[in-house]
Amino acid sequence: MKFVWGDNPFLSTEGIRDLDPQIIGERIEFLLSTHGNKLTPEVLVRDAQNVESPLNPIFAEHVSSKAHKWDLNIARNVMSGLRVIFVNESGDEDTKYALMSVRNEDDGRKREYRHINIVESDDDVRASVTRDVISQLKSINNRYSYLKSIGPLTRAIDEMEEMDEDGNE
Repeated sequence: MKFVWGDNPFLSTEGIRDLDPQIIGERIEFLLSTHGNKLTPEVLVRDAQNVESPLNPIFAEHVSSKAHKWDLNIARNVMSGLRVIFVNESGDEDTKYALMSVRNEDDGRKREYRHINIVESDDDVRASVTRDVISQLKSINNRYSYLKSIGPLTRAIDEMEEMDEDGNE
């Protein structure tokens, strides 16, 4: 799997973009494999405390000098900034998120990061992501409902919600 950085400006300001995304991506895949295919920012920060970890340069300054919450924010940006290149059905290369933030199965208020392959292949995880997408779209719809041009979006959201309730995707 080939990893690249997405276009998150935070990655540049923290110097993360200077690090090899392939090495970071492979480390994250290793962490996924050793943590039941689920990651949290805490796992990345903990791993970065190991000087042998390729994540260490991202957090080395922060582990000792900044608040833990900032470290978790950096971890979230690293996980959301990583992309994977894949070959699509027509043989062209496309880029997609390597990890997706998904609601924790035991506590829906918490989130964890799952590999895109799991999101695409696991019905329960995919359904959770679909519910989040519908919720976000409804929020956008509510925010801009005064615009007449938003009518088609409202109908599309309603259709998506009905499909989700019926168990169709």
